[in-house]
Amino acid sequence: MIASILARIGVAGYTGYCASKAGLLGLVRAFAAELAPRDVQVNAVCPGWVDTEMAWQGLDAMSGSREEAYADAMRDVPLGRMAQPEEIAGTVAWLLSPDAGGVTGQAIDHNGGAWMG
Repeated sequence: MIASILARIGVAGYTGYCASKAGLLGLVRAFAAELAPRDVQVNAVCPGWVDTEMAWQGLDAMSGSREEAYADAMRDVPLGRMAQPEEIAGTVAWLLSPDAGGVTGQAIDHNGGAWMG
């Protein structure tokens, strides 16, 4: 499942989104426990800022120029940049690969270090 960093933190104005993504993490854990006897793995990826139209719409809603909003948002990201969609896809591909055998019930944070929980 694809959750979000907003499953981990609350952001004003995004109450429904935060709640729905946090709910996915509970669903992942419950499904992981329920489906483990069938050798089915269930996990979530929790992206932070990803270079998508949705992210840019969020930045555009912030005050100041797009460049200022980006700089402000990236101050909270230790790597200082947005992830690329291909990076998130790579995390998903790893979870689907034999290399991730035995990984279940996890929320994999892919957010440039913005949440280290």
